[in-house]
Amino acid sequence: MTNLLTRVKFGVVGVLSASILAAAMFVGLSDTGPGPAKAFVGAILLIGYTVHKGAREYLSPRQENILTGVVFFLGFGAVAWGVFVDGAKVSQEDLITWGGLVVAIVLIGGWTLLARRRPE
Repeated sequence: MTNLLTRVKFGVVGVLSASILAAAMFVGLSDTGPGPAKAFVGAILLIGYTVHKGAREYLSPRQENILTGVVFFLGFGAVAWGVFVDGAKVSQEDLITWGGLVVAIVLIGGWTLLARRRPE
């Protein structure tokens, strides 16, 4: 029974991931959309969150770290692309928010890595 439930859970996560990607690309290719690249990055962010929430107990610590790193990299990459390539203006509130988020990510990431560390 648990094997069936596991397969159903992964099936739901897969269907949600495919739906998110299809919807994001549809929006990204529309005339008023953000463009296919930003839509793809947004879809990967949402899919990463879906996989992380839906299959957390099945991921090894290394897989979870890689997934978290990819999601953070793409999230910050999308913002950096908007600032450096598109020339978007950044307010002081945005800098404070993103700076606080970076500090929180470093603290949380460091804390979880230290918690998983085995004494030698």
